Amino acid sequence: MTRVGPERWEPLKAALLALGVATLSVGCGQDVDVTTPTITRVAAEQQADAELAGLERVLPEGIRHEAPLKGESGCYHGDDNGTDGRVQPTRTDILKGLPSERTDEIYAAVRTHLEASGFKVSEDVKGHLAGNKAANGFTAVLHGSLAVGDYLRLTVLAPCVWPDGTPTPKS
Repeated sequence: MTRVGPERWEPLKAALLALGVATLSVGCGQDVDVTTPTITRVAAEQQADAELAGLERVLPEGIRHEAPLKGESGCYHGDDNGTDGRVQPTRTDILKGLPSERTDEIYAAVRTHLEASGFKVSEDVKGHLAGNKAANGFTAVLHGSLAVGDYLRLTVLAPCVWPDGTPTPKS
Protein backbone atom coordinates (compact mmCIF):
# COMPACT_ATOMS: atom_id res chain seq x y z
CA MET A 1 0.00 0.00 0.00
CA THR A 2 1.28 3.46 -0.86
CA ARG A 3 1.52 5.95 1.98
CA VAL A 4 0.28 9.45 1.22
CA GLY A 5 2.03 12.43 2.77
CA PRO A 6 0.12 15.37 4.26
CA GLU A 7 0.79 17.55 1.19
CA ARG A 8 -1.25 15.12 -0.95
CA TRP A 9 -3.91 14.21 1.61
CA GLU A 10 -6.32 17.11 1.00
CA PRO A 11 -6.40 16.61 -2.80
CA LEU A 12 -6.70 12.88 -2.22
CA LYS A 13 -9.65 13.29 0.16
CA ALA A 14 -11.44 15.51 -2.34
CA ALA A 15 -10.64 13.13 -5.20
CA LEU A 16 -11.96 10.17 -3.24
CA LEU A 17 -15.14 12.06 -2.39
CA ALA A 18 -15.67 12.96 -6.05
CA LEU A 19 -14.87 9.40 -6.99
CA GLY A 20 -17.40 8.09 -4.48
CA VAL A 21 -20.10 10.32 -5.92
CA ALA A 22 -19.17 9.25 -9.44
CA THR A 23 -19.16 5.60 -8.44
CA LEU A 24 -22.62 5.88 -6.91
CA SER A 25 -23.95 7.63 -9.98
CA VAL A 26 -22.29 5.55 -12.68
CA GLY A 27 -20.88 2.53 -10.89
CA CYS A 28 -22.22 -0.96 -10.77
CA GLY A 29 -25.88 -0.46 -11.35
CA GLN A 30 -28.76 -2.82 -10.91
CA ASP A 31 -29.28 -3.22 -14.66
CA VAL A 32 -26.07 -5.23 -15.09
CA ASP A 33 -26.08 -8.99 -15.51
CA VAL A 34 -23.58 -10.06 -12.85
CA THR A 35 -23.43 -13.60 -14.27
CA THR A 36 -21.68 -12.37 -17.42
CA PRO A 37 -17.88 -12.63 -17.72
CA THR A 38 -15.99 -9.33 -17.90
CA ILE A 39 -12.50 -8.22 -18.75
CA THR A 40 -10.05 -8.88 -15.93
CA ARG A 41 -9.03 -6.42 -13.23
CA VAL A 42 -5.58 -6.13 -14.85
CA ALA A 43 -7.10 -5.37 -18.26
CA ALA A 44 -9.45 -2.79 -16.70
CA GLU A 45 -6.51 -1.14 -14.91
CA GLN A 46 -4.51 -1.03 -18.15
CA GLN A 47 -7.42 0.49 -20.05
CA ALA A 48 -7.99 3.06 -17.28
CA ASP A 49 -4.30 3.99 -17.47
CA ALA A 50 -4.55 4.33 -21.27
CA GLU A 51 -7.73 6.45 -21.11
CA LEU A 52 -6.13 8.76 -18.52
CA ALA A 53 -2.91 9.02 -20.53
CA GLY A 54 -4.96 10.04 -23.59
CA LEU A 55 -6.67 12.74 -21.57
CA GLU A 56 -3.36 13.97 -20.13
CA ARG A 57 -1.99 14.42 -23.67
CA VAL A 58 -4.63 17.04 -24.51
CA LEU A 59 -3.96 19.17 -21.43
CA PRO A 60 -2.35 22.58 -22.05
CA GLU A 61 1.40 22.95 -21.74
CA GLY A 62 2.48 24.01 -18.27
CA ILE A 63 -0.07 22.01 -16.30
CA ARG A 64 1.47 20.05 -13.44
CA HIS A 65 0.37 16.65 -12.33
CA GLU A 66 1.93 13.88 -10.32
CA ALA A 67 1.69 10.15 -10.86
CA PRO A 68 -1.99 9.23 -10.96
CA LEU A 69 -3.60 8.00 -7.77
CA LYS A 70 -4.65 4.40 -8.30
CA GLY A 71 -7.72 3.18 -6.51
CA GLU A 72 -10.37 0.53 -6.54
CA SER A 73 -13.81 0.17 -5.03
CA GLY A 74 -16.08 -2.78 -4.53
CA CYS A 75 -19.25 -3.06 -6.58
CA TYR A 76 -22.81 -3.57 -5.42
CA HIS A 77 -25.71 -5.08 -7.30
CA GLY A 78 -29.40 -4.92 -6.53
CA ASP A 79 -30.54 -5.52 -2.99
CA ASP A 80 -27.56 -7.68 -2.03
CA ASN A 81 -25.85 -6.93 1.25
CA GLY A 82 -22.28 -5.80 0.73
CA THR A 83 -20.15 -5.97 -2.37
CA ASP A 84 -20.74 -8.67 -4.94
CA GLY A 85 -17.11 -9.58 -5.65
CA ARG A 86 -16.61 -7.29 -8.63
CA VAL A 87 -14.20 -4.37 -8.45
CA GLN A 88 -14.03 -0.97 -10.15
CA PRO A 89 -10.46 0.24 -10.79
CA THR A 90 -9.98 4.01 -10.90
CA ARG A 91 -7.25 6.47 -11.77
CA THR A 92 -7.22 10.08 -10.59
CA ASP A 93 -4.88 12.84 -11.65
CA ILE A 94 -4.65 16.06 -9.61
CA LEU A 95 -3.97 19.02 -11.94
CA LYS A 96 -2.38 22.30 -10.86
CA GLY A 97 -0.01 24.96 -12.06
CA LEU A 98 -1.93 27.16 -14.46
CA PRO A 99 -3.77 30.42 -13.81
CA SER A 100 -7.48 30.08 -13.06
CA GLU A 101 -8.33 31.89 -16.31
CA ARG A 102 -7.29 28.72 -18.14
CA THR A 103 -9.82 26.45 -16.42
CA ASP A 104 -12.34 26.81 -19.27
CA GLU A 105 -9.60 25.98 -21.80
CA ILE A 106 -8.88 22.72 -19.96
CA TYR A 107 -12.56 21.78 -19.81
CA ALA A 108 -12.92 22.47 -23.55
CA ALA A 109 -9.85 20.36 -24.41
CA VAL A 110 -11.06 17.44 -22.28
CA ARG A 111 -14.60 17.67 -23.69
CA THR A 112 -13.29 17.65 -27.26
CA HIS A 113 -11.06 14.65 -26.52
CA LEU A 114 -13.90 12.74 -24.83
CA GLU A 115 -16.21 13.22 -27.80
CA ALA A 116 -13.47 12.32 -30.31
CA SER A 117 -12.65 9.17 -28.30
CA GLY A 118 -16.16 7.74 -28.23
CA PHE A 119 -17.34 9.10 -24.89
CA LYS A 120 -20.86 10.54 -24.68
CA VAL A 121 -20.83 13.59 -22.45
CA SER A 122 -23.44 12.96 -19.77
CA GLU A 123 -22.86 16.03 -17.63
CA ASP A 124 -21.33 19.40 -18.43
CA VAL A 125 -21.93 22.07 -15.82
CA LYS A 126 -19.58 24.66 -14.39
CA GLY A 127 -16.87 22.77 -12.54
CA HIS A 128 -17.96 19.26 -13.56
CA LEU A 129 -17.69 17.32 -16.83
CA ALA A 130 -18.46 13.62 -17.15
CA GLY A 131 -18.60 11.25 -20.08
CA ASN A 132 -19.41 7.58 -20.56
CA LYS A 133 -18.00 5.30 -23.23
CA ALA A 134 -20.65 2.78 -24.26
CA ALA A 135 -18.12 0.61 -26.12
CA ASN A 136 -16.30 -0.40 -22.94
CA GLY A 137 -18.23 1.02 -19.98
CA PHE A 138 -15.53 3.46 -18.87
CA THR A 139 -16.35 6.86 -17.38
CA ALA A 140 -14.18 9.98 -17.32
CA VAL A 141 -14.78 12.89 -14.94
CA LEU A 142 -13.14 16.32 -14.75
CA HIS A 143 -14.05 18.21 -11.60
CA GLY A 144 -12.91 21.41 -9.88
CA SER A 145 -11.09 24.53 -11.00
CA LEU A 146 -7.71 26.23 -10.94
CA ALA A 147 -8.93 28.93 -8.55
CA VAL A 148 -6.74 29.66 -5.55
CA GLY A 149 -7.16 26.86 -3.03
CA ASP A 150 -8.73 24.51 -5.58
CA TYR A 151 -7.43 22.09 -8.17
CA LEU A 152 -8.77 19.98 -10.99
CA ARG A 153 -9.31 16.25 -10.60
CA LEU A 154 -9.30 14.13 -13.73
CA THR A 155 -10.65 10.65 -12.97
CA VAL A 156 -11.18 7.57 -15.10
CA LEU A 157 -13.43 4.84 -13.72
CA ALA A 158 -13.44 1.36 -15.22
CA PRO A 159 -16.68 -0.58 -15.29
CA CYS A 160 -17.22 -3.14 -12.55
CA VAL A 161 -15.28 -6.28 -13.42
CA TRP A 162 -14.63 -9.68 -11.94
CA PRO A 163 -10.99 -9.81 -10.79
CA ASP A 164 -10.16 -12.73 -13.11
CA GLY A 165 -12.97 -11.97 -15.58
CA THR A 166 -15.10 -14.90 -14.41
CA PRO A 167 -18.21 -14.44 -12.26
CA THR A 168 -17.85 -15.82 -8.75
CA PRO A 169 -20.68 -18.17 -7.80
CA LYS A 170 -22.86 -17.05 -4.91
CA SER A 171 -22.39 -19.18 -1.83
